[in-house]
Amino acid sequence: MTRGFRGSSLSWPGVIVGVLVGGLMTNGCKKSAGAPETSPPSDAAAGMDAGEASEDFRSEAEAAEERPVGIDDLEYQLETHEQSLIEAGIPLPELVQRRWTESGRDASPATAFETPDRCTRVCDLATTICDLATQICNLADDHDDPRYANACERATLDCERAETACEESCDG
Repeated sequence: MTRGFRGSSLSWPGVIVGVLVGGLMTNGCKKSAGAPETSPPSDAAAGMDAGEASEDFRSEAEAAEERPVGIDDLEYQLETHEQSLIEAGIPLPELVQRRWTESGRDASPATAFETPDRCTRVCDLATTICDLATQICNLADDHDDPRYANACERATLDCERAETACEESCDG
């Protein structure tokens, strides 16, 4: 046995024969003209080169990013930002804190440490939360559902608390 193909027991002539036989079998199994197409045409068959296909894929990915975000996603983001407030030592608004406690989560703020970038970090968080509150409340305006209204109220309270924390963090 010869070891011709990267240390395997295959030889180059065997590999070449295998490729030729595979190619012949593939060509011999083409659909007849009357058979319906069951798979989408390839990029080449559609008249696209790899660059055009890549652009289409990017366009689809960009479109997915532009799709409206649902209330589940927005509430998750809000909860994540509430956790950031807690970690920054900022107490949540009373109503929000009560909801956290009722759901079995700890809403006690961490010990706040003054750092050189605390003002910037807290104010950036406030901006993010307030932008999120705007998105949630706009969505609530479009839906007659208490869940949306409650999320808007919660986000608005978080925004107000974060803005106050921003002012307090930057006064010192």
